[in-house]
Amino acid sequence: MRLAADANVLLSAILGHAAFRAIDEGKVEPLTTLETLKEVEEHLPVLGEKYGMEPKVLEANLIALGITAYGPKKYRAKLAEAKRLIEAQDPDDVPLLALALTVRLPVWTSDNDFKSVGVTTYTMAELLAKLGIRRE
Repeated sequence: MRLAADANVLLSAILGHAAFRAIDEGKVEPLTTLETLKEVEEHLPVLGEKYGMEPKVLEANLIALGITAYGPKKYRAKLAEAKRLIEAQDPDDVPLLALALTVRLPVWTSDNDFKSVGVTTYTMAELLAKLGIRRE
């Protein structure tokens, strides 16, 4: 299942939580934007401190996820629509929504901002249930 992945679920996957299993088992192919990927990378040092993990390990986990990331050229045609739909709630979500609209994929997120913009969304719990993966 291909999904446009938000930073929060990618960070969860990097930590080895249930999101990692969904990707590692080949049940989810995450796509995201270069902006989202940059946001994820910026959070790695803080996550490392919080969870007692070396940043290098977290970076290796990120690479192992095999995330496909796109720049603005891929979703440029949908930026204006995405701005209209979500910019008031969270301007940082505009690129990911534009990508989701472009590639016509659901958004995988724990962020409620995407709930009212006309795209299918999956929270972690919803996705795990759909894929038959148990939370541990």
